[in-house]
Amino acid sequence: MTRDSLAKALYCRTVATIVRRANSLKRLGSTLGTLSSDSNESVHNQAEIASQHASTVGTAGSKSSKSMAALNNAVRHATDGFIGILDMFGFEDPKPSQLEHLCINLCAETMQHFYNTHIFKSSIESCRDEGIHCEVEVDYVDNVPCIDLISSLRTGLLSMLDVECSIRGTAESYIAKVKVQHKQNPRLFEPKTLEPRTFGIQHFAGRVVYDASDFLDTNKDVVPDDLVAVFHKHSCNFGFATHLFGSELKALYSVETVPRGVSFRISPTSHTDLLNGDEPVSTLTQDFHTRLDNLLRTLVHARPHFVRCLRSNASETPGRFDRATVMRQIRSLQVLETVNLMAGGYPHRMRFKAFNLRYRLLAPFRKLRRADDKAMDDCHLILQCLQQAMEEQPKLRQCAVSNSWALGKRHIFLSEGARQQLETLRSGTRHRAAILIQATWRGWRLRRRWPTLRRSLELQQQTTVSATGTLPSVANTSVAVVSVQQARAAAAAAAA
Repeated sequence: MTRDSLAKALYCRTVATIVRRANSLKRLGSTLGTLSSDSNESVHNQAEIASQHASTVGTAGSKSSKSMAALNNAVRHATDGFIGILDMFGFEDPKPSQLEHLCINLCAETMQHFYNTHIFKSSIESCRDEGIHCEVEVDYVDNVPCIDLISSLRTGLLSMLDVECSIRGTAESYIAKVKVQHKQNPRLFEPKTLEPRTFGIQHFAGRVVYDASDFLDTNKDVVPDDLVAVFHKHSCNFGFATHLFGSELKALYSVETVPRGVSFRISPTSHTDLLNGDEPVSTLTQDFHTRLDNLLRTLVHARPHFVRCLRSNASETPGRFDRATVMRQIRSLQVLETVNLMAGGYPHRMRFKAFNLRYRLLAPFRKLRRADDKAMDDCHLILQCLQQAMEEQPKLRQCAVSNSWALGKRHIFLSEGARQQLETLRSGTRHRAAILIQATWRGWRLRRRWPTLRRSLELQQQTTVSATGTLPSVANTSVAVVSVQQARAAAAAAAA
């Protein structure tokens, strides 16, 4: 147990130090930004829904937040620019499943809920609110009840575990209270093993049985002070390891008796919190709540791109494709529902003004109204130009599965095919404009240099006349003309 605690402490503190160091070297002003005027407007809906359903803030108070200050200070708001590491596994179902796996699966549940909100719920609700009929019916699984079961503020499994740790309870008493509190919850089930310390949860990816025998000890998330004392500079030659436990060593050696039988958090802790008492100020689940909530706050202000990774087989054998395993993951991750929405629905929406700013170069400039109260008229004009381009370019019409769009009250709704066609036309228009700008500038530069070059040639001819005392012959005149032409060609080649 001590070995595992030390390994966790070294890993967690090393990652926190690297992230903090990387952010200290990064200029805060050189931010690329994650919000743009043409971004998907679902961010506002996601922020509200995430705060209502997917927030994982448990019973941790202000001390809980302070205990992870060293790590959380490395995570900034998405628009401020930051470097972060999301060290997260997928859905886990080992035998037996411990507290760490419950936290991992809670994170997977929360990310799946964020995915459902961003892809499905926001699109469907926006179409309904603006009177847009969507022919595609998407039936997605709402996993909010499972998230509430685990992370609810007072009755969640993790909150009840914190209470049990504070009263120094046992695993048996914890399981008994959980089963009484959630006996009517369909997401909680009784395992077939009938072990007094086990319980089961129906996750979005399947059923998982958890063994709570070590839940309380794991949740304390502590490392003894005699182990921390090993990294003092008098006994440890590795300065980086001493730096990882700097706050703990400073608090530990502030008194004469070392060690004195106290415990420190595995996660980084500020020196101020250590001076408030000998007991750790928070637990593993409280720190997990804080970090996951920070992650959600970052995601709802970003433009996420989802990458789904599938296991080819359950045994992790190379070169083996298990059809049943892959199909189960595709169903649980709702890949088919996503494909149907992208192919036939309106997964993209933009405000009229943002749409016009991005795609107005596709329409004749003089026909655009360029006024806020005429934004919908400009949208109609741009879409007419798109329709005309599709009729003139058959390849453009055939490259997409669906090219439908609809105008709502405040947004324009686009299918994936329509968005791709608009982006293709926009890219081509910008490319042609760049060529025209380059050609115009090169011509201007050559015309500007030509008078100087012509005077130089005339002076050269005059010098030749003065030296020979005779006018240049017809052959010499031809040579001069050829020289002028060669000079023009050389200037053009230099400009290119």
